[in-house]
Amino acid sequence: MNTRLAARPAPAPRDGSPRPVVIPLAAGPGSVPYARRRAVEVARNWGMADDDIDAVRIVVSELVGNAVRHAYASNGHGRNERSGGSSSVIDLSMWTVDGLLIVQVGDHSPKPPVVGLGAQDEEHGRGLFLVASESEQVGYQRTPGGGKVVWAARAVCTAAVAARCS
Repeated sequence: MNTRLAARPAPAPRDGSPRPVVIPLAAGPGSVPYARRRAVEVARNWGMADDDIDAVRIVVSELVGNAVRHAYASNGHGRNERSGGSSSVIDLSMWTVDGLLIVQVGDHSPKPPVVGLGAQDEEHGRGLFLVASESEQVGYQRTPGGGKVVWAARAVCTAAVAARCS
């Protein structure tokens, strides 16, 4: 069973919130572990709880992995070419707003994201399902350049909101 994500923008950062962190990535094999390390570093610097940091690892791994995988489309000859001839840069952004951590990944692929429950023997197809299971909200938005951003919002405990977390 596959379901399309809702097309809607992520909750926007507000004045007084930490500035969004943007991490540009190349669409290559080292992008996922690098993005995961950087995202965990940001989450720790923001004082997030260990279970939230574990969720950040999963969400970032899946969203960046999907962006890397879809940054290249097969041209039918067994070679991979960049999707739409666009740059293969992927942007990972993180910010907090109203007790939510927003993780957003932008790529140049016009293909809308699909939440699937891939078969047990399939290597791919469950990533966005995992993201949704770790998040309160998940969605995507098309970008002016023809690509998209996919985002997830998770309620988190940070040093700034610790009183609400107990």
